[in-house]
Amino acid sequence: MKNKGFTLIELLVVVAIIGILAAVGVVAYNGYTSGAKKNSLLSRQKLAVKFLMSEFQKCNIGQELYLNNSTTFDQCIRVLNPTNTTTKNLAKSIISHFNNINDWKNIYDIQKAGAVEGNKKNCEKGAVCVGGYVANQILIVINYDDNQSNYISTVIEMDY
Repeated sequence: MKNKGFTLIELLVVVAIIGILAAVGVVAYNGYTSGAKKNSLLSRQKLAVKFLMSEFQKCNIGQELYLNNSTTFDQCIRVLNPTNTTTKNLAKSIISHFNNINDWKNIYDIQKAGAVEGNKKNCEKGAVCVGGYVANQILIVINYDDNQSNYISTVIEMDY
């Protein structure tokens, strides 16, 4: 009488191979998702910079600046005659615009806001940090790592 089937050793080998393939797949998937999150954050920063540059140019040609679903010349005054106080206020308007109008969420934690106040030394991972700390500059920073040294920043000059 012949028994048909697999031996215990054969089954263990198959289970071990499946375990190895699963471990390799999880590592590859994690690498893929972290790269996608970083690219998404880079894209969001570029979008923010392009939007702000085009909106700031409107002030130069006498049009109204559009932030937070409202058009006011108050915003243009902040752009055309920047001071430390006005750039901080403008940065807050920009943050509010991206979170409320664009509904940005943090790339790494969707429970958090996607645009926050920050700078190169203090930027939340996964968010676009906006700061107005110099009289004529708005700083746009992204941090894609827990290490604060892994950031990318863009400075938008407002002295036209």
